[in-house]
Amino acid sequence: NKWGYFPSTSLAWRMSEEEFIKDLNIFSDLKLRGSWGITGNQAITPYKTLDAIGSGYSYPYNGGGSTDVGYAALRPTSPNLKWETTTQTNIGIDLGFFENRLTATFDAYKKLTDDLLLEKPLPSYSGFATMIDNVGSVENKGLEITVGGNPFVKTFKWSTSANITFNRSKVIS
Repeated sequence: NKWGYFPSTSLAWRMSEEEFIKDLNIFSDLKLRGSWGITGNQAITPYKTLDAIGSGYSYPYNGGGSTDVGYAALRPTSPNLKWETTTQTNIGIDLGFFENRLTATFDAYKKLTDDLLLEKPLPSYSGFATMIDNVGSVENKGLEITVGGNPFVKTFKWSTSANITFNRSKVIS
């Protein structure tokens, strides 16, 4: 599972360029957007997914008080470890009025993360504290709203914007 496949696509329609929208004389910008994609998370410490051994463990031998250095496993790894993947869908609309001096953007999204890469605790009799593994799924969905304006555009310029986001996060497993 060393390699992953992460496709994506997006599409936008600038509706304000259509004659039937221009004839309304309401919008200076009107764009409908949509996207879908999958991304992979590799944000874990390098080589943490590989078995490792370490030295420095002294053990006695030959009965005469002599010691030698030994080697032991440092961490276990899951043979079924795979990429953490996030699938996201987004739908949005951009609005502009009065030659874009007043703008608004609305985005709705749904994001599902599967096969979360996390340190899983192990029983103490295993000799190890934790092991990195794919252990769950989380869903986020929400709405983002941004309103902006450029009330002054001559000698004195001023632009402002405000946004608000509503997000729901749910642990699936």
